[in-house]
Amino acid sequence: MNSATSALADLLDPDLGDGGGILVRWQLYEDGLLGLEVTDGGAATRPLPARPSMTSRGGRGLSIVGQLASDWGVRDAPGQVTVWALLPTRVRHTASARSA
Repeated sequence: MNSATSALADLLDPDLGDGGGILVRWQLYEDGLLGLEVTDGGAATRPLPARPSMTSRGGRGLSIVGQLASDWGVRDAPGQVTVWALLPTRVRHTASARSA
């Protein structure tokens, strides 16, 4: 789940310093995908992946999410913006699967 931890941190990073409310949701789907959503009050600009210089301290979050996720996007609603990502998870072997 290291990819999920990294993706969630990158989705949250822009919001941590603004003092606004943040809603985080996650769901594990039957097909093995982990859905992550981060919703906040929105901003004047839509979240987009950036191409920061090598010396920039930030601006890589959504590019990292794009590399880790099988799909991701931005959803707008009145007064809020949600950035979501779907991440593949590893299949865990159960005792019955190992003995089969």
